[in-house]
Amino acid sequence: MTAPAPVLIDFESRSRADLGAVGGRKYWEHPSSEALVVVWYDTADGTVGAWYPGQAWPHRGRVLAAHNAHGFDRFGGERYGFDAAGWIDTSQLARKAGLPGALDALGQRWCGVPKDKEASRFTASLSSVRRPTRKHGAAEIPADVWRDMSDDERRARGVLPELDAKGFARVVSYCASDVAILAEAWPRLSEWLDVDADVEALDRVINDRGVAFDAALARRLLVEDARVASIAVADAAAKLGMTPEACAAAARSPKQFCEIVGTPDARADTIEHIEHPLADARRALASIARGKLTAGLARVHADGRLRDTLRYYGAHTGRWSGRGMQLQNMPRPAKRLADAIESGELSVDAFADEVLRGRECDADEIALLVRATITASRGNLLAVQDFSSIEARATAWAAGDARRARSCSGCARATSV
Repeated sequence: MTAPAPVLIDFESRSRADLGAVGGRKYWEHPSSEALVVVWYDTADGTVGAWYPGQAWPHRGRVLAAHNAHGFDRFGGERYGFDAAGWIDTSQLARKAGLPGALDALGQRWCGVPKDKEASRFTASLSSVRRPTRKHGAAEIPADVWRDMSDDERRARGVLPELDAKGFARVVSYCASDVAILAEAWPRLSEWLDVDADVEALDRVINDRGVAFDAALARRLLVEDARVASIAVADAAAKLGMTPEACAAAARSPKQFCEIVGTPDARADTIEHIEHPLADARRALASIARGKLTAGLARVHADGRLRDTLRYYGAHTGRWSGRGMQLQNMPRPAKRLADAIESGELSVDAFADEVLRGRECDADEIALLVRATITASRGNLLAVQDFSSIEARATAWAAGDARRARSCSGCARATSV
């Protein structure tokens, strides 16, 4: 059933938390996160207004709609006690309608109103920390110390930009322009409310429940990944007559890498099979495992669960896409390890326990154990199901190609792990 006329809203906020790294749910859990303004548009009567922290929310008990509501605004509303009767994610509706989920695309393609990108950059800059100096009235951090700090340390100890009345008015105006795009598009977006409503409800259950994540194993694997990368760089440096520091810098720099190795670019698929010491170093320094483990640790919650790993209608065909750790694209076991697992020679659980106790492992073994960081809750079994090439086969079915559609038989592979 179509929801009652919602109130369209948009949050503008600032925080020391890295939204891209931790996701919207953990962003709003961070103590430094604060709402600056919420602009709203009531589709029931066409009224518009703005809410500021400290005021009473005027639409308690109403259905609220926002662009990326289930990835951001819903959690802001929960933090400030908006007491919504339900949430509608207009980015999902846009993707159902065949548009990209970005509000800019929605504004340009349907409404003829582009998003104010300059104001968007200004608002985002309000969460960019800077090195404290004497003029900030805070304890100064020397430039060399600041340079050697990790991103987390900088976010914790840096200073946020000042926001004066003129800048604040700019933020409010920008927020209002985003809501204006939503108000213009709402009559057409609302036509898609009843499409796959049951799937949307399931999406919220899945993402709110999350999946157990072994943070201790992830941290241990990152230690091993750094050790393996250090060995690869030292070996390459010795072969090339370079210092390890210079070798690492050359391996990380696409320009230097191409000049030394002679490749047209330094993309992963280009260097995958190149036999060169610097290629070995670059592959080690750009390990897929490191990115996934870091993303998992950034998004895991205090109860040990990863949430918001799936994005409903993330692909234009309607299927889910991944967020954060990208669980839909985990490294596959190397053949030697896959054969050992199948023969019973290797138990992944037992091997993970050995690594946790300090056993060293190579790059293939690290990649194997990335999957092992995703675990079942006690007393449960984790099942993995993969619909192989489902989009191509479903497209053939929709096009009336019976021969290709029949080849979908047996495409689902279910495995218990």
